[in-house]
Amino acid sequence: MPGKLHFLVFALILFSGCKPQKTTPTGGPGTAESGNQQWSKLGEILDHYDEVAKITSEFHLDVFVDGAVVESSEGRHEYARGEEKWFYLKNGELEKTVECFVDKAVVRVPLAKQPKKKGKKPVADGPDADIVSVYESKYPCAVQALVRYSSTLQGNKLTHDGKNYVVNAFDETAKTIRKISMHKDNRILVYTFSDVKFVDEAPADAPSGDGPSGDGPSGDDTPAPGGEPAAAPAEKNTPAK
Repeated sequence: MPGKLHFLVFALILFSGCKPQKTTPTGGPGTAESGNQQWSKLGEILDHYDEVAKITSEFHLDVFVDGAVVESSEGRHEYARGEEKWFYLKNGELEKTVECFVDKAVVRVPLAKQPKKKGKKPVADGPDADIVSVYESKYPCAVQALVRYSSTLQGNKLTHDGKNYVVNAFDETAKTIRKISMHKDNRILVYTFSDVKFVDEAPADAPSGDGPSGDGPSGDDTPAPGGEPAAAPAEKNTPAK
């Protein structure tokens, strides 16, 4: 009996001296707090996008279908006060523009780039002659939706207009979004942004650019080929998101 008692006391001493390796399971309160801090920074970046006058960047788009890349393109992106534009370029020439307004997205293709249809007369030239499709929706494009509905983000994910948007990468220090993916059915569109620049509005009484200072427009305001900045493609009748 004394031997058993000694063994029991010795076991109790060992147990009391052990420190458990985990006090909370994976994904417990400690993890959630860290995640919340990370995603709160994402919210701050989206707030910054909402406050700045204009944001310009280069973008690269990969379209995945059933896990395989079926299309890639690149161009220039602009976001300003709730509206955005994607300028798709190929070999330095404008291929397509997606204009994203508050209530619709308009896809424009230069007349020279539109396929010729047999038996159909050419579209008369005019300000809207290059429109090939219009998609009506509230905040139809990716950056618009993320900024507008940032308060409803679940971590880094947003469900809107039948699509799931995911912010895959962002730079907390630079306050920039680096990668976004849009998921719908078996398609995933992955947008990667680079050379992101913030453009502030000039004061009302500032010189126009050809005043005494002699400074011309900034490089960010230089139009892209076709008289417009550069941008990205989207499948017909489904603007870039």
